[in-house]
Amino acid sequence: MDPLVLRRPGLTALARASQCHLLAQWLRLQSGHGLGAPQLEDLQHRLQPGAGPGSLDLPRGWRLSWDRMEIRLQPPPAERRPATRPDQPEN
Repeated sequence: MDPLVLRRPGLTALARASQCHLLAQWLRLQSGHGLGAPQLEDLQHRLQPGAGPGSLDLPRGWRLSWDRMEIRLQPPPAERRPATRPDQPEN
């Protein structure tokens, strides 16, 4: 399981207060950054069932994007690791 991905249906099945709390803890744990209460409430509203895909730029280059099934936290470009092919040795 990828720690930078949450299942959107599982999150939205929780009570609203629990959704905000889980999002706040997950963002802080994975990115080291938190969001204020108004930002969390806005995000929680944007993630509800029936709302479409979207994205949100976070502090220090982090980005949050979501589709119908997943919420994905993306690190800043400098922190992203390039994909390696199995037939290429790592340096």
